[in-house]
Amino acid sequence: MIDENDVKLAQTGDKDAFSRLIITYQNALYRVSKGILKHDVDCADAIQEIIINSYYSVHKLKNQQNFKNWLTRILIDQCYDLLEKQDKVIPTKSVDPEIQLIAHEDSVTYDQLAEAVNKLNTNKKVIITLFYNEQLAILEIAAILNITEDTVKSRLNYARDNITSYLIEEGAKKKDHEEIDKMLEQLADKEYDEPSDIIKKGIKQTLDDLPKSNRKRRLFLSPAAIKFWSVGIVCMIFFLFLYFQFNDSPLTPSDSNNTAINIDDTFLYEEVSVEADQLSEVIEEKLDDQMLEEDIDNITILTSIKQRDRWIVLVQFDMLFPGNYALIEVKQENNTYSKRLLTLSHETNADYFHWYDETEEVGFGSGRSFSENAIIETKNRKISSYLHDDYYIYASNEKPVKVSLFNENGEVNRTLETFNFDEIYPLIAEDEDEYALFVVDNLESFEYDILEQEGIENVTSAQTTDSLESANQQYQFLNLEKSPAYVVFDDKEMIYKTYKIDELLEFLKQGE
Repeated sequence: MIDENDVKLAQTGDKDAFSRLIITYQNALYRVSKGILKHDVDCADAIQEIIINSYYSVHKLKNQQNFKNWLTRILIDQCYDLLEKQDKVIPTKSVDPEIQLIAHEDSVTYDQLAEAVNKLNTNKKVIITLFYNEQLAILEIAAILNITEDTVKSRLNYARDNITSYLIEEGAKKKDHEEIDKMLEQLADKEYDEPSDIIKKGIKQTLDDLPKSNRKRRLFLSPAAIKFWSVGIVCMIFFLFLYFQFNDSPLTPSDSNNTAINIDDTFLYEEVSVEADQLSEVIEEKLDDQMLEEDIDNITILTSIKQRDRWIVLVQFDMLFPGNYALIEVKQENNTYSKRLLTLSHETNADYFHWYDETEEVGFGSGRSFSENAIIETKNRKISSYLHDDYYIYASNEKPVKVSLFNENGEVNRTLETFNFDEIYPLIAEDEDEYALFVVDNLESFEYDILEQEGIENVTSAQTTDSLESANQQYQFLNLEKSPAYVVFDDKEMIYKTYKIDELLEFLKQGE
């Protein structure tokens, strides 16, 4: 149970009360971080960072009962940030192989089950950790991850299916979801019950180093300070407006792209006549519904479009971490404006990302490097949306399968296909003149050392899976026929696929 009195004391700046809370939940923090990150030292870094940040932000929490879920969400965000900085290394984890069998009749060991969980992508792995290790309800997980309950259920079912497929490949009998549930519950009892010494020492040292009160740093977030910084930001935006007003604006659509591509619909920037602060209330209401009762700061309107009788407005705001986005519908009725929240999203990659809400049939994204417009392709349509301040919005009743970002000369800056919408583990290479390699090898015979031995240096990131079925399920566009398979991507899209290692090496050498 959460000690609400300690939470209240921590919110007033009581360091001892805050320390008691962290010690109470240190095991849970370790389990969650270990479900995402590979090494204990990385888990320690993530936990120590969120201890500091939450110490200075706990005063924002309105409902003391939500302290653990609030802290968990902050930790997950921090772990994702660490993954991104580590060149998207795929986490692995191991369990003592000598532990007894889970099911003697078909020889499934804890180690095999842990490896099956490890093969899941990060989104599914996080939900497995929260559901089985932390025993959180579907509603709580949805609130922590800022996704719908249906999405949580869907990812759980996909995760169970992926685990079943892996175990079958390892020689086990096919199992239903109920059997997988029991096995995962047993695994949760064995994994990471006690944080390692490096975790405990890191937590203790971080708590010892905290100042006696968090009030001094909170002055930077006081209303007066926020007002000061807001005035400065407004002035900066005003001068930028003047600059672009008297220079050639990239916001006026040229016909260079639309003439070459048959466009079904086009969306242009149109300013909405409301202030950013007027939109914050609809976001806070949604957060309250999701048991994330936090104040939002620094809300900024990024762009807006007009569609029939409504504006669709994209805003960015801060809670504990930056990178929170919301699409809000605004309608004018006489002299008043009605506002409705369409979708919320948190993105760690500010340069290129994409988000689509199937329920509201709206999407938005970011495209840097002088992108002028985005072409959004669905199964049957092509939609153009012109960027404003690096962001675009569109409406579509079909889910997109590809987004191409064009510069003012009609050249493609970046291509985001469905498989690249996940910013944590995109398959494409990060930079121009680099390759990313995706290997599907059920025999686990591929060794990355061969690239170095052959003098190949243009492969800067790589992923491996040993399940052909899960690879085709997760990345349907690959359409792989057999394993091993080798797929090469540049910084925009898939460029090469082969089933022979010699052909792969030859192709990579040509690109050197």
